[in-house]
Amino acid sequence: MNRLRLSQEAGNRLSDHECMVHSHPSTSVTPLWLDLLAQRGLSPQTISHFDLSPRGHGWAYPVHPELDAQRWKAFDSAATPKYLWLPNKPEGVRFYDVDGELGRSIEQANGVLWLANGEADVWALWQGSIFSATCLFDGEAQHLPVWFASELEQLGVARLYLAPDQDNAGLRFATHVCQALSSSDILLTIFQLPFPPGSGGDIGQLLLTVGPSALQTTLLALPQVEISIEEPTGPGDPIYIQLPLPKILPDYHALYEQWCVEVVEAAACRTWNISAPNTRGFSKSFRCPFHDDHHPSAGWNYHIHGIHCFACGPHDTKEVADRLGVQSWEEFKGRHTAQPANARS
Repeated sequence: MNRLRLSQEAGNRLSDHECMVHSHPSTSVTPLWLDLLAQRGLSPQTISHFDLSPRGHGWAYPVHPELDAQRWKAFDSAATPKYLWLPNKPEGVRFYDVDGELGRSIEQANGVLWLANGEADVWALWQGSIFSATCLFDGEAQHLPVWFASELEQLGVARLYLAPDQDNAGLRFATHVCQALSSSDILLTIFQLPFPPGSGGDIGQLLLTVGPSALQTTLLALPQVEISIEEPTGPGDPIYIQLPLPKILPDYHALYEQWCVEVVEAAACRTWNISAPNTRGFSKSFRCPFHDDHHPSAGWNYHIHGIHCFACGPHDTKEVADRLGVQSWEEFKGRHTAQPANARS
């Protein structure tokens, strides 16, 4: 498909042919827009909650129940434009709040709010059962609006969590948030994502790496970073202080990957006749082993070594291992770490 270059009036739906892509020669076609969301690790429940739908070469979605305007995001994150308002940006728009329940979610989270770098990261946080999450729509490329801190206080935010994208825009956004909250009572905690600086790694990538069940605990275990809010001596933003790059599994990352690939993934491919990965790292569709699946609705995600099913949602490596009855991670780790280093394979 050609990269989309839309005006504000653009965004017509693709034809049925353009919206569909064959997932397996012997099965019905799968909508491309759903396939791309599944590759982001999103379940049908999350897709439904945010009311994501196809429009042109991207997704359209509401941002607040009281606003008629929709937001549009390109399938290709490198596309120009990447985001649009349909038809125009409404007056008075503040935070992404698709169901109008952001204040209640913050209250249920005891005053904690996750501020994401964009809508897609809010989807990822929701997939990981982090419901007190939002984002701004125009905050990364410029200083934050004057109402930012006061609006958060009105929503009942006592502590703001931020895990900025590992690129210049994400780091710049972090400095702006720190500056905006410097005179407020809101406590700010900034976590460093476990991806190299400049790589563009984000919360969505972390979701694919650890799976939804481990997303929240992984985020909260990440190293915290500090922002200098002193005025710079020359032109530019305050300095973002990087800590040494963290690892998700400091002691067993390589061993865990070995267990995922050699024990679980190998057994899954043999047992369920899973195809080799395509260029995006996903298998062809097969019948999901986690429900009575009469029409193949599952795919193997070779990035996280687990199943994504359009009918019943994602199943991580440990769930798959339990279903297959193969050696568990704890057993595998115990057997390998109990051996001398020179005796390990």
